[in-house]
Amino acid sequence: MTGFLLALDAMAASEIGCHSAMIAHQVLKELADLPYNSWQQAGEGVPKPVHPYVDAAPTPVHLSRLAGIDPLAPVSWNGELTSTDVDCLANKGAKLDAANDADLETKRQLPDTVEIFIKAEKRIQVKFEINWGILTA
Repeated sequence: MTGFLLALDAMAASEIGCHSAMIAHQVLKELADLPYNSWQQAGEGVPKPVHPYVDAAPTPVHLSRLAGIDPLAPVSWNGELTSTDVDCLANKGAKLDAANDADLETKRQLPDTVEIFIKAEKRIQVKFEINWGILTA
């Protein structure tokens, strides 16, 4: 599951096959207000697979370059992709923290994103408690 701050981010994620997303009401409104032109839709006419990743449609051309980059890499990146064998949560997430600190854009956006997520989570918790009488810890 992932969250988006911009409509374009949500659209790109759906094009590459993301099947679960948390989308803020502002972004949903932005998406709803976009004009729809069927001839401009990347997935238009492509039947949905039985499973999200079975016979998936090819990655849209304008997003394919993302397969060759590492969003956690520093500006001085040598082109080597991050290993998937790295346990980013070991040692209380030290490697993840180091990667986040090394990337200026992540460092800039992460605090606001976490704050937005926590506020939304608290609002949802209150709604659960009010609507269903569920008390959460």
